[in-house]
Amino acid sequence: MIDYSWIRRRIVLLGEDLVSYNMRSVDGPVVIVLDSTGVKVFRSGSWLERRYSRRRGYLKIHFAIDARTGEIVHFERTTDRVHDSEVAKRMVDRSMGAGNVIKVIGDGAYDSIRLIRHLERRGIEPIIRPRRNARTDRGPPSRRSAARMIRDYGYRAWSRIVGYGRRWMAETAISRFKALFGEHLLSRKPRWMDSELTIKALIYNMLSSAVTT
Repeated sequence: MIDYSWIRRRIVLLGEDLVSYNMRSVDGPVVIVLDSTGVKVFRSGSWLERRYSRRRGYLKIHFAIDARTGEIVHFERTTDRVHDSEVAKRMVDRSMGAGNVIKVIGDGAYDSIRLIRHLERRGIEPIIRPRRNARTDRGPPSRRSAARMIRDYGYRAWSRIVGYGRRWMAETAISRFKALFGEHLLSRKPRWMDSELTIKALIYNMLSSAVTT
């Protein structure tokens, strides 16, 4: 007899087969936008306490979004204790499988010297908003340049010149993702969470592609 549990297990197993599948791939240069959002785990109070030695909390989903199409290029799941910049290098490296990444856009949460140097070594242009106290005389060249430009011309001028405004694509994508699938995960085991997220991301990209074509 087919019941909800049986269907649920089959869906999860399908997702496991797709976890290593690239969200999308294109020919030509790709500009990605990095951002993250918090999600709750359904009925997760005691489980989160056992799994992560804390009371209640949420998980974070880190997204790499195509700045042109708004589709998901790559995602990762972490706890809410992991800072965005800590997973950014891995996100960028794995996004390279989707195409030739030439630019990475991110807000101040990604203002990490290690990340910016990593992007520069790969020949990727970082468009990351520097902190207010960013030095103009030391650090990666692109970060010094951004800090000087904001100091001399203001944030709005810098944003317009470098194309930082395209960061709204990630905010829009995350908003649509949550509108479609809600702000929580039904799965409670890590590998099943990844399966659930993979299926959701693939469905999201299919819908996004249908709208843009």
